[in-house]
Amino acid sequence: MTDGNNCYSLKGAVYGVYNSSDKLVQTLETDENGYAKSGGLPQGTYSVKEMSSSPSYKIDVASYDVTVYSDSTSTVNVTEVPQNDPVSVLVGKIDKDTTEAYKQNGATFEGAQFEIKYFDNLNGDSSGTPVRTWVYETNANGEIHPMTQNPVSGDETFKDTFGDVVFPIGTYTIQEIKAPTGYLVNNTIETRIITEEPGSDEHVDTYNQVTTPEQVKRSDLSFSKKFSNTGERGKNIPFLLTSNSTGESHFAT
Repeated sequence: MTDGNNCYSLKGAVYGVYNSSDKLVQTLETDENGYAKSGGLPQGTYSVKEMSSSPSYKIDVASYDVTVYSDSTSTVNVTEVPQNDPVSVLVGKIDKDTTEAYKQNGATFEGAQFEIKYFDNLNGDSSGTPVRTWVYETNANGEIHPMTQNPVSGDETFKDTFGDVVFPIGTYTIQEIKAPTGYLVNNTIETRIITEEPGSDEHVDTYNQVTTPEQVKRSDLSFSKKFSNTGERGKNIPFLLTSNSTGESHFAT
């Protein structure tokens, strides 16, 4: 998730070094490799605590004890956990005419496909090559739930420390590439940015769900009736039109 990712950096985490009386004696800031070195400390036992995390990582609330000996270097190794968004609902569809998540007769919200592209920046730039791309398909309710739905194609998904599918900090574009039955493709490209939330939680909640209005397909029907004895077209003759799929009927003249 973080290797070569411009949205994450090990540089800039600040750690405090506390003596046995819990007094802050030094502060350390990590470099781009996540390394920081203290100045000369008297021999003794110290605790090291993270005071602020580096970009897009959660703050570590643990305290690490270390004993400093004269004429030797003591090392504290810590693991940084990247923040991410589980995104419960990636996309939700509504009918453009009804403005509700209620499909019209003969149409369905299920089976629409959306292409999701991930870019490792926080300024909404989607002009370059995406880091990863996925295609997801909507369920019967017209929604995409990435935690329980696998993409139908694309790259490997990202996982958190629990093994669940998540989306890293960065920019995303979401575009419908296949419409469900009875609707037209809405090819509007939506951009979303997942940002960090400074704190001790691995998961953030900064994704703004995409709601896509669907335009139902419509067609015109043209026909005429002629009298067999004269060949002339009839006027104002009512016809009953019935849908084979829904049973809905309407009169036309």
